[in-house]
Amino acid sequence: MSNILSGFLLQKSWQDVDDHLILTFYFKTQKNILKIIIDDTRPLFFIEHKQKQKTFDVLTRVLPNYSNSVKSTNLANSENSDNWTIKDLELNSFDYNRVCAVYFKNQKQIYMARQALASASIITFESDVNPASRYLMERFIHAGAMIQFDSTHVQPSKSHPNLTVLHNPKLKSIDNFDFIDFCVMSLDIETSIVDGRLLSIACTSYQYPENFLLHKDVFILNNHNFETDEEHIHICADESTLLIQFIQYFLRVNPDIIIGWSVVDFDFQFIQQKAKKLNIALTLGRNQETIQWKSRINDDSKRLIIEGRVVVDGIDALKNTTYHLNKYSLDFVAKHFLGKGKLIDHPEQRALEIVRMFEQDSDNFIAYNIEDCDLVWEIFIKADLFGYLFQREQLTGLPLNRLGGSVEAFDYRYLPLLHRKDL
Repeated sequence: MSNILSGFLLQKSWQDVDDHLILTFYFKTQKNILKIIIDDTRPLFFIEHKQKQKTFDVLTRVLPNYSNSVKSTNLANSENSDNWTIKDLELNSFDYNRVCAVYFKNQKQIYMARQALASASIITFESDVNPASRYLMERFIHAGAMIQFDSTHVQPSKSHPNLTVLHNPKLKSIDNFDFIDFCVMSLDIETSIVDGRLLSIACTSYQYPENFLLHKDVFILNNHNFETDEEHIHICADESTLLIQFIQYFLRVNPDIIIGWSVVDFDFQFIQQKAKKLNIALTLGRNQETIQWKSRINDDSKRLIIEGRVVVDGIDALKNTTYHLNKYSLDFVAKHFLGKGKLIDHPEQRALEIVRMFEQDSDNFIAYNIEDCDLVWEIFIKADLFGYLFQREQLTGLPLNRLGGSVEAFDYRYLPLLHRKDL
């Protein structure tokens, strides 16, 4: 039995598994999350047809572990080995020279072949295109998609009732996409400059676009001088308990999007380091996968990946818009957009004041932690950062957390159109 759902793309990724390429997409639907696994596609790039023989010879030499089922002296329309294929196409380069497609089993072979062909002065076209992006762009899928699948291919998640795994469904573009409600969590941590302890984690969660408060909770380290009956305040005996309770809470709330101010470079970096020291797995993914860090190209910073969720840093999002401010501290930006700032007035004394409040004034400490979460949310709403990011994804195909990427956006929009024009 065939089923059809519409969904909004939250995350896309690729990886080489068991020597072949696997694409993974997460789509948010009105009722649940779909994890889509595509393992029946092959990555590719293009070469000019006149370089076909030379390419075949280079690949035969560079990939010696793969058998050559076609002799280079007797090339047919399709040259095959066990793991790569050269196929004639009706496409042309911008110089109007015919091109061939070279298909591989995995992305690692793409990198090896590209380097070898460059050394042989053979130009490759589109060899740097993200394979997950290519899969979507060639189907003109930017943000919303129609997902058609057979009910026999549905694999419900064992650990999460709202997650469904689909293998190789059909994805199609959708013109009129009904907007979906998203759960957005604003997260902020407080730490001690004195001894490096994780003092608290505050989270406020909203339903977007309704701007409806869903949850408000603070996990605070026990300072032996604080008691409360407030259900949203969780006093934890030690840092391990704090992290474990936060992880359990995070999975219950099940946010689609996490926002914050330096939330990647500070908050999650600190949480990760603390969890590693305490031997606690940060299983924050949709199916309780651990978080991952991937190095950025030509940059010392790292990209945070939480399986099936989107993390958006407020500073990066704001800089990516047309707003240009003198400073991007949370206090300065909040005063600019909201007419109010953080609850501690003197930034130069803030670190020590946080420790003092934690030890002597827990009520104000908690209020300060929560206020930072609220300020970030209110800035996103006031500056319409969500509107900008969602609209940009629908226009360019860039994910919500992919900031910058003008070349990638250009490729996403125009390469499929050029291919339909035989270019």
